[in-house]
Amino acid sequence: MWNRCQVFSSFFFRYPISSWLIRLRASCECFQQRHPIFLCGLYWLAGITSRGYPECSALILIFLGMFLPRNPKQWLPLASAWIISLMLTPAPFLHDGPISGTFVIHHAGGQGTYYGEALCIQTPCGKRAHHLSCQILSESRLELKKVYELEGTLHHTSQIVFKSNACYKEIPRSRFYIMKEKCRESSCHFLNHRFPSSEVGPFASSLLLGTPLPQNLRDLFRQKGLSHLFAISGWHFSLCATTLWMLCALLPLKIKKILSFIVLTSLACIFPMSLSVWRSWISVTLLCFSWCFSGSCSGLNRLGAGFILCSIFFSPFSPTFVLSFLATLGILLFFPKIFSFLYTPWTQFLSPFWLYPIRYLAMTLAISLSAQLFIVLPIMQYFGSLPLEGLLYNLIVPFTILPIIVFLIATIILPCCSPITEALIQGFLSHPWLHNPNILKTLSFAPVPPWMLTLASLILFFIGILRTNVSPYASTSATSYRFIETL
Repeated sequence: MWNRCQVFSSFFFRYPISSWLIRLRASCECFQQRHPIFLCGLYWLAGITSRGYPECSALILIFLGMFLPRNPKQWLPLASAWIISLMLTPAPFLHDGPISGTFVIHHAGGQGTYYGEALCIQTPCGKRAHHLSCQILSESRLELKKVYELEGTLHHTSQIVFKSNACYKEIPRSRFYIMKEKCRESSCHFLNHRFPSSEVGPFASSLLLGTPLPQNLRDLFRQKGLSHLFAISGWHFSLCATTLWMLCALLPLKIKKILSFIVLTSLACIFPMSLSVWRSWISVTLLCFSWCFSGSCSGLNRLGAGFILCSIFFSPFSPTFVLSFLATLGILLFFPKIFSFLYTPWTQFLSPFWLYPIRYLAMTLAISLSAQLFIVLPIMQYFGSLPLEGLLYNLIVPFTILPIIVFLIATIILPCCSPITEALIQGFLSHPWLHNPNILKTLSFAPVPPWMLTLASLILFFIGILRTNVSPYASTSATSYRFIETL
């Protein structure tokens, strides 16, 4: 009986598992040769998490063992990335008591409550910490997007709470920041003048520039889980870069890339100074100067370089940081396969005329699906709930948001398109589905240990590697390829 069980298990499990392991090893070796900078970014991540989350760092290092090059000389940059990030990462800041430092205000709560970030704080004994997301309690009125020097008391609860005393001092902004804000105000005034409606103008300004929505629209989109569409991110940069490359298709390659770099850098001066904007700007800059880095400017390599640079200036444990990089990673890994699955069957029996709208629908849906694969569990961890209605709307709304952005850009160039754009936006804002109560419930979950989130993300990452072909973008259209390459 035991021999029969051994024969049965070897027949059904031994060879499939061994073949999968061989394929995984071959895929990892190919991945290591193509994306070495991205792997350096993962070693950098392992070093960052070593002090605060050692179990997560150990899991990352164990999984990265599959990508070790055969030549030991190539281990040096990987080890350097881990050691340097470990040296730069301070020990966990567990101080309770009086502190002073500089804080930036991001959002306002109620009754003297603000949410922001401690840029640099110091204890009386000289211990320092940087880039800590915290809740700020202040009896004095603080203005959004401004930096203050505050004194008070720090408390550690479920989140870091800083209670300020009466001593505060506003730190003046640089001339560059003042010029940037004036450009944003002028652009916002231009859009509001072009669309005099009380809702269309602020909606257009928020969608293109990331300015705050009116309170009624803000509550409406937050209820539907769509607030992130109005936060300027890599999605906007990729769309602008793709549009520029299509408009400059007849120019020589180097001139086209330099022109794109100048225009997109100018846009970065108008967009808000957020993590996602600078991550996208770094990625687009590396892409525009890709001829200087032969064979090292793939989307994943640029994502790894952006992660290393952004982690120096932003907190790598903030929700914005984590969700931005994980969503981009999901698109880069899973978009080609999902797009091919949704689009290829239609090519067998539809004419080329009907394939254009099908390609657009498949591309938009594939981007929405792939972007959410890595971020579902972190959303549950950070916010304690998973809005099922929001997941559904995030698959549907991008179909309409992209045409609205195209019409808005066309209206800026051709004012005669203004009535069409205004009617389109008003139809979107007045649609019944946006005002009806939610049908699906919001799921609530208990907090999950960080090591479980890390393990789930690593398994999903390996699945993405296994499902990648030798030529990952072979089945995508030219427009889809340009969009993915600009992420």
